[in-house]
Parts: sequence; C-alpha cells; structure tokens
Amino acid sequence: MSEYGTKDLKRISIETRTLALADQYIHDNQLALTNSMDFYTLANLVRHLDEIETEIHSLSMYRMDLDWNYSSEIIAILPRFTEVILDDCHGTHLDTMLSSILQAGIGIQRLRLFSQLVDVQMDTSLRDGLIQSNLCNLFLTIELSKSTAECLFTGLNQSLVKELILDQCEIYLDAVEVIGNCLSANQCLETLKVENCGLRDDEVALLMRAVKHHPTLVDLSMRTNYMYNEGMEATVELVQCTPRLAKLDLGRQNPGVLNLAKLAQALRENHTLTHLNMEENFLKDAHMGALIEALLVNTTLRQVNLRNCELKDASLMQLAAAWNDFPGLTHLDLRENHFRRPPDPQHLSQSLQHNHVLQVIELDDPDWISMPLKFHLVLNQAGRRYLSEETIPLSLWPLILERVKRLFDLKKEYHFGENDILFELLNGPALLQR
Repeated sequence: MSEYGTKDLKRISIETRTLALADQYIHDNQLALTNSMDFYTLANLVRHLDEIETEIHSLSMYRMDLDWNYSSEIIAILPRFTEVILDDCHGTHLDTMLSSILQAGIGIQRLRLFSQLVDVQMDTSLRDGLIQSNLCNLFLTIELSKSTAECLFTGLNQSLVKELILDQCEIYLDAVEVIGNCLSANQCLETLKVENCGLRDDEVALLMRAVKHHPTLVDLSMRTNYMYNEGMEATVELVQCTPRLAKLDLGRQNPGVLNLAKLAQALRENHTLTHLNMEENFLKDAHMGALIEALLVNTTLRQVNLRNCELKDASLMQLAAAWNDFPGLTHLDLRENHFRRPPDPQHLSQSLQHNHVLQVIELDDPDWISMPLKFHLVLNQAGRRYLSEETIPLSLWPLILERVKRLFDLKKEYHFGENDILFELLNGPALLQR
C-alpha cells in the first residue's frame, strides 16, 4: 500500500510545480513576468503565491501584452509589492494597470517605467494616479512630450513623490519649459535626477534656475547632458540659493569644458553641500587654485570627485600642498587623471600630519601614497568611526593623533589594519591621561 494517499500526492505535485515556478520567475525578492509566460502559467503562479516562502517586494513586467485576462490576474496581487516595474509593456489594459498600481490604499512606493509609449489615456492615468497614490519614488525612461510633461508634473506637484529620476528620456523641446514651470512650483521633491537626456546648455540652465529656491531639494543630478557656460552660471546661482542642497552631480557633460573657478566662488559661501561630483569633465589646472581656496574655507563639503578630469601634475601638487588645512573634506577621488610624476612621499606625508578629517585619497597607483600618509588616512577613517561608535567626543581625536608618535615610528613600514592601530591607540583610558 502506498505511503501517500491520493490527496497527499496531489498536494505534493502542486507544491513541486509551485517551487519550480518560483525558481524560474522569482529572483532577488523580485517576481519577474515576461512576454513568454502564457496565461495558464501566470494564473497558476498567482494562485499559489501564498505557498512560496521567499519574500517578494518587487514586481517586474517585461514586454507583456496586458489584455483583460492578464491584467486582472496581476492586479489582484498588487498589494503584495512595494515596487512595480513596467518595461516596454503594451495592450488594451495598460492604462488600467497603471491606474491600479497608483490606486489609493495600495502600498506601492516605487514605480519604474521603461521604454513606454505614453498615450493620452496613460497621461491621464499617470496624472490622476499620482495625486491619490502613496508613491515616493518615480523612475522614468519614456518620451516626454508637452502633454505628457503637463500631466506628469501636474500630478507630481500634488503627490507624495520625494524622488524623481528621468533617465534616458527623450524630452521634447516644448516640454522643457513646462517641466521648468512645474518644478518651480514643486514643494516636496528631495531628489531630482535628470540624467542621459541630451539636454542643451540652455535647457539645463532653465531647469537649474527652476529649482534654485526649492525648499526641500537635497540631491540634484544633471549628469551626462550638454551643460556649458549658461548651465554653469545657473549652477552657481543654485549653489548660492538652494537652502537644503547637499549633493550635486555634474559628471560627464559634453563637451565637458566647465569653468571650475565660477563654481568655486559659490562653494566658498555655501554651507549645505556635502557631495560634489565633477567626474569625466575637462577641468583646467588653472582653475584648481580657486577650488582649493574654496575647500580651505568650506566646512561642510565632505566628498569631491575629480576622477578623469584631465588634471595634470600641477593640480595634484597644489592639492597636496593644501589638504593639510582642509577643514571638512573626508574623501577626494583623483583617479584616471594625467598625473605622470609620483609626488614626493615625504612632502605628502608631512602635508597630512595635522589633518584630522581626511580619510580617503584615491589615486591610480597605490604606491604614490607613502606609508606615513596611509597611516594618517587609516587613523582618521578608523579612529573617528571608533570614537563615534563608542560615544567618545570627536574633539579628542586631534589629541590622540598628537600622541601617536609615542607609539609608532612613521619612518618604518607597518603592515597592519585599522583594528591593530585602534588597539594600540585606544586600548584603555590610560593613553588619554599620558
């Protein structure tokens, strides 16, 4: 007699099929539906979704023909997800799907639309849906006509969306002004990224000026566009006026010849910016002095990325001569520049002995950073973190560094990690009393 009854065998068969479907369509907490999935498979997967132990947060639909049958099955499981991705989908019920995703009471917080052809019905669904949704994050790779821009940003300005990313969007000429007008009225965005959109210099400037007084904007990226003179002038105004701006990404402009001296003047007076990314632009060595002067007085800027900016030895030596006195900078990226001559190790190590803040200097050749210089960088990185974790005042860190020479001969080669240094420096309160 069989060990299992008919009902048990049927249950085991269903569980086996369900697990097989889960292995095929669920990866990294995402349920990925594609145009190759037939309706029976979809219905079977949806029906047994409760039996799958894997946590699923994201729903992805790729090139699906969303007719009534497919849409009704998918809409039924929408409340399970916090993120939905529509990638090049189509069908008679696409606008219905979009409306359902954005429906009030659904817990979806992130929506991503890729390669979607947006028609009038979808314009309306997007506008009305945004107003009533709980969406916080909106990522779009779509064509933005004037009418689509009007609907999108009208809904956006009445929504809860905090983060808007426009990546590789084809933005029509008459849509840029619409977007600028709407952004100037926006009161809730914290992150705005308009990247890889091929915006002209004057269009970048228009959007920069639209948000320069934005009350909540913290993170702004205009990466990979065509910003030049007018765009840089607008950036200067932005840095001077935006009350909460902390991160600014101007990387990979085309042709990328940016006047760093203009921006440096604004940085001297700025007290909010913590991250500045200028990578993959052409920055003149002659302007490096202006940036250094700004870094000598700016106390809030923590990370500066000058990677692949065609800088030469003169710029590196200017930076090395000054970074001992940078009051706030913790991370400086100088990789992929045209540095030919290794800096003098003794000069570099001496230049950082009294800097208690700088933690990372990134250069292509690690041998360019001498052992004493590495020592100070590691101390700053590990020590300040240790002190903050142990709730010891950071004001004690300069005192500890002054006493480091009692324990280490910086002329020797040391091969130890952060923990070894911290053990020697901070093992017991006796050190602080010496």
